[in-house]
Amino acid sequence: MLILNASNQKPGLPKNFTMYRSKNISTSGQFSKTQLHALLRIASSKQLFIIDLREESHGFVNGHAVSFHFKENLGNQGKTRLQIEQDEKKRLMQLQKEQYISINVTSDKSITKLPIPTFTLPCRVQTISCEKELCKEHHTDYLRLPIGEHMVPSDQFVDQLIKLTMDPLPNTLLHFHDSNGIDRTTMILQMMTMMNDKYPLDLKGAEKNLPEKSSWKYPYLKSRLEFLKKFNIYCKEQKPSFKTSWSKWKASQKHTQAHLHYPNEPTHKNHHQLTHLDLDQTHKYFCALPLSEIPKA
Repeated sequence: MLILNASNQKPGLPKNFTMYRSKNISTSGQFSKTQLHALLRIASSKQLFIIDLREESHGFVNGHAVSFHFKENLGNQGKTRLQIEQDEKKRLMQLQKEQYISINVTSDKSITKLPIPTFTLPCRVQTISCEKELCKEHHTDYLRLPIGEHMVPSDQFVDQLIKLTMDPLPNTLLHFHDSNGIDRTTMILQMMTMMNDKYPLDLKGAEKNLPEKSSWKYPYLKSRLEFLKKFNIYCKEQKPSFKTSWSKWKASQKHTQAHLHYPNEPTHKNHHQLTHLDLDQTHKYFCALPLSEIPKA
């Protein structure tokens, strides 16, 4: 199902835009071509560096941000970054062959399951591009670090994130985005807080947000929380230098990864260590960060 993520006719910043306290890092939901212009204005004299967290195939039709949505948004689950990009390219090329297409407009509340369109937007195809091409067109740096929606990142992702944020490029605004600016970006902000704050973060309050053990959500939310707890301990021990990578530290601690996988699901060598997440509760708890005033676009 082709769904609309951001309309090119809606000016200003992308939804759920957040500027981290350092002013060198920001997060948001998916942006349209027009909203990329707003991000460039926020970056001002800095070089804008887009970090695309989306595992799902997505792109731009006439500047509108669209994505190919499957049940629970896991269409590219278990694929490598190269395989994801190949799938995306194939789907966008197919759209390019069409003269007219229909883009489904859905409610954000339906994003964790197969969404029900609120209405369908007919569209005459004029331009098609992937995000990397759009960024190149606007002289913006781009890197894709895919994480499945509602999931825990791989060890390789965590290592790269630490390197990006602890050894930042000079005069650069790192902008992380996912589809809605709530799920994956929330975890990024949470991890930033753990890496940069003087004291370890107290996660006791998060326990209260866990559902009853009988709930289908419980094992996934519990796995996410356990990951965050371990990462919090790692940051407490390793900051400010972070000389030991997350993956090496975790191996030395002899942590098991069994609890990070879906119940009854076999391990895949390219699996992204996936877990579900309650969007509303997690965003409410983890986004209570003191933020600098965001300049208007």
